[in-house]
Amino acid sequence: MAEHHYIVARSESQWKVSYRGTDQGPFTSKEEAIDIAIAAAQAEHDEGEEVEVLVQDIESNFHTAWTSRKTGDEGAPLASKM
Repeated sequence: MAEHHYIVARSESQWKVSYRGTDQGPFTSKEEAIDIAIAAAQAEHDEGEEVEVLVQDIESNFHTAWTSRKTGDEGAPLASKM
């Protein structure tokens, strides 16, 4: 598991991205929030941080959308934009 996490979650009728205790957004679509989170995570990774983007589903489970961990295809999305 990565050291830092961007969390994409629905808040009422909009989406937000949480990172280190701060929220970004609101975003009108999950895809937009995920794209923003992945871009920010990639920038953190470029600075040497181990980062993941997690997306919360309707049942409050988390799914990895992107990780900087070596997976054989580093930096590639691991899940579809649910």
